[in-house]
Amino acid sequence: MLIVETVGKIRRAYFVQGMLCELLEENEKRLPRERLTLIRLFEELRDLGYEGGYDAVRRYGRS
Repeated sequence: MLIVETVGKIRRAYFVQGMLCELLEENEKRLPRERLTLIRLFEELRDLGYEGGYDAVRRYGRS
């Protein structure tokens, strides 16, 4: 049985991962000088409620 906390974690992961894809796609469209580094993308995700670590963002961003 899923508890409310688990459902919340799943929903956050889904929406944050979706946002991470969007942020990466938007970042790729920018000129190289204007692109955000992965640490800046991580900081933006954290501001949006992401609770994961930088290493997960870095691995996903590099793939």
